[in-house]
Amino acid sequence: MNRDDIKLITENIFKLVKENRDYLLDLDSQFGDGDLGISMVQGFSGLKDYLETSEERDLGKLFFKMGMVFNESAPSSLGTIISFWLLGIGASLKGKEDADKNEMKIALENGISKLKERANSKENEKTILDSLSPATKVFEKNVDEEKTISEILKETYEA
Repeated sequence: MNRDDIKLITENIFKLVKENRDYLLDLDSQFGDGDLGISMVQGFSGLKDYLETSEERDLGKLFFKMGMVFNESAPSSLGTIISFWLLGIGASLKGKEDADKNEMKIALENGISKLKERANSKENEKTILDSLSPATKVFEKNVDEEKTISEILKETYEA
């Protein structure tokens, strides 16, 4: 996985978030302050814009900057939490221009750990962690099988 893969994944997430903005707003209004759809669109729009112009190839630096951009683009608790996750991923990929499945598995695990530590959060508290954690577990499970990164990402998305 390299910068171009991250850019493509981010563009696809932005498209899905934008299409589901109203659903996310409705869902969040049941449990929170009702701004989830807005924050997700703002954050992923910022990431998409950054990745369109960035020449950065070092995945660690790329994810670090993505964390900063998301937090600036979505100045909310969600923006902060997602930035913790991205910073944790970036710390694992520092100095790498390409990451294999196992390196991405470790990076995603570290992203979850950083999020839990910095946000003082755990699963089943009705936070974004309840989406990121199961997706990371599916990714981890599928890395050990002989699947391509595309197959793993598809199953991770479905989780």
